[in-house]
Amino acid sequence: MMKKNIFLLIIYTTIYSSCVKDVDFNQIEDLKLKPTFVSALANTTLKQTAIINSSGVEINQFKDVSRFDVFSNSVFEKVEKLIVNFEINNQFDRDFTIALTFFDDNATLTYQFPLISVSENVENYKYSHEIIITDSPQILESKNLDVTVNLLPSTDGSIIDINEDKSFTFNSSGTFFLKID
Repeated sequence: MMKKNIFLLIIYTTIYSSCVKDVDFNQIEDLKLKPTFVSALANTTLKQTAIINSSGVEINQFKDVSRFDVFSNSVFEKVEKLIVNFEINNQFDRDFTIALTFFDDNATLTYQFPLISVSENVENYKYSHEIIITDSPQILESKNLDVTVNLLPSTDGSIIDINEDKSFTFNSSGTFFLKID
């Protein structure tokens, strides 16, 4: 009987001595969600066999235009900023430049990245570029991404050796920061 009374006393004390703060459900109006999404943008690998044509002449420009429908999704209307991350490996004894340009469906320029210069023999080169949407709202109209990789001339006039197994690899991804009120 004594154990039962002690047990009841503990329960009684716990129930009547605990406090509960009033819950204010109006606080939900101040809630702001800031999700992030990561998406691949452009990826390119150039082997030595792609840089030298069948006549033994270097090809100095590689261009790829791809569809970019990310901003067509209504979720991305809430994008505040975009950070584009680049990872580049250049095994060649030559410098490269990379130009990235966004266009709308009418081929009107919507955003131009600064030219990226990649030195010879660079492994694990990382570069980031931030785009604040309020500073460049026209990027939201982008439908196409143009990537142009240029092989710069050698300083001594030599060309890339077709028999050396080397490559130039360019990968990029975008981290989209959204704000949902």
